[in-house]
Amino acid sequence: MEPVLLPLLSGAAGMLLSAVLYVALTRRPVAAGKPREIADAIHRGARVFLRQEYTYLAVFSGVVMVVTGLTINWQTALAFLFGAACSAAAGLVGMH
Repeated sequence: MEPVLLPLLSGAAGMLLSAVLYVALTRRPVAAGKPREIADAIHRGARVFLRQEYTYLAVFSGVVMVVTGLTINWQTALAFLFGAACSAAAGLVGMH
């Protein structure tokens, strides 16, 4: 097997498993009453936490990007920024 195929197949398998789990979980009935209130409070708290964390990470990533652009090259800096944005998007999707 080609060395490039293993990561691609692993990623595809992970995406497929994520889709199967998503469908299985969204088909379950939603709890009512106190469990639902607790779940909503946890969700709100997670959103507030992520907003605050991403605010700090945006500043940090901007500084690292500029330093990388000045010391290495701008292509690497843009690649870093793209990776950071993808990581943030994955965190948001995973939280929802």
